[in-house]
Amino acid sequence: MACRNWQLRGFTLVEIAMVLAVIGLVAGGALMGYRGFVGQAHYSQTQTYLESAHTALLNYAQTRGYLPCPASDNSGREDRSGPGICASHIGLLPWLDLNLDSRTPQGDIAFYIVNADVDTACPNAADQSQCFFDMDNAPAFNLQTPPRPGSNGAGNLTVNNPSGDPLAQNVIAIVGSFGSNEGIACNRLSADERENCNDDNEIFVLDGMRQNPADFFDDQLVWIHANTLKGRMRDAGLL
Repeated sequence: MACRNWQLRGFTLVEIAMVLAVIGLVAGGALMGYRGFVGQAHYSQTQTYLESAHTALLNYAQTRGYLPCPASDNSGREDRSGPGICASHIGLLPWLDLNLDSRTPQGDIAFYIVNADVDTACPNAADQSQCFFDMDNAPAFNLQTPPRPGSNGAGNLTVNNPSGDPLAQNVIAIVGSFGSNEGIACNRLSADERENCNDDNEIFVLDGMRQNPADFFDDQLVWIHANTLKGRMRDAGLL
């Protein structure tokens, strides 16, 4: 009976290189997919965090009669230069005052930008929008405090879509997250993200997540309109 002559040989370097290349492609695709999954999860969780901040701000105002000022650092406490005056209208969310986590699921401290005139005192007539933030004789605002029909008030904010169409006007406070680009210089961001971090602090842009590197966008915003706050205060019998 003839015997088979089995010849055993190892892989060539070319074959090993091809196998490693395939493994690398598979692993790279899996890693990118995992990162995309985690990024989307953080994005969704951050939206939930911001909505919680929106509710917490309204509850704070209903309990105390005024909205808090922005925090000037990561202490989580609002910063005032006087009972009726905020140190700045630009800053961070006073998360500790609101009993919230210090950071969003994206890893940043939410920014908090309010009416631009909060560094001046509310007039006795309560006819300016900074009165929503005045803790002296709170509530220092009433149902006629602008913005209201016929009087927009000064220093309020606007949220647009990327085409420049308004999503919300005469907003008195915005809470947001810069997302995965937090800490990156403003001039290195896409045009819409630059609008949210530039120095005008009056016009903001909101869109869904865009992952194209040339036009990346993952900022998230929520806002408080005066009508929402007035309605909450009226329903509680405080106005």
